Amino acid sequence: MSSVKEKKQKEEIVKTESAEIITGQANNGGFVVSLEDVDIPRLNVIQKMSSIEGPVGGVVIDKSDVLFEKGERVDVIIGHTKKGWRENVPFGSDEMPRLAWSESERAEIENDSEYGKMVVFADITFLVPQPEDADSENDIYQYPIGDQNYALGVINVSKDGYKFTYKKLNTFQLFNSSLPISAKV
Repeated sequence: MSSVKEKKQKEEIVKTESAEIITGQANNGGFVVSLEDVDIPRLNVIQKMSSIEGPVGGVVIDKSDVLFEKGERVDVIIGHTKKGWRENVPFGSDEMPRLAWSESERAEIENDSEYGKMVVFADITFLVPQPEDADSENDIYQYPIGDQNYALGVINVSKDGYKFTYKKLNTFQLFNSSLPISAKV
């Protein structure tokens, strides 16, 4: 077999496997990937009163490694968004807020909650590209896609964070419904 045909055949196999994994279909080994079964690290924004070490306003992954600092522009790839509501439990309370993932669940919890109206929030999952000047041994950028390595994380946004991220993403999607949400970052 010629090297050109062999190379084309290898490319086709890679493309097919990638497409099957993305769509959640069984790949050649019969393994089905579901988003709920993926370990996605939490991203946090460091606050002034935060116990997380790092620059105030910086975004950290797993409360340990700084991905980028306040004011630094980083193009990310949006992978998934999910809207929800949580009880408005006072800060510092030992009680965990109940979560709702649909309007009907929200209404049911609000009817018997002592905390009143629930707070809307969103989980936004995205990929952060490894900066060119980053240490190549840094294991937070462990997901290779093409020629680039990425860090994967999910951030929970509410109040102004919800308004200036999730609502902006949805507004873009409303007027660009034929494009995937990751088309413009």
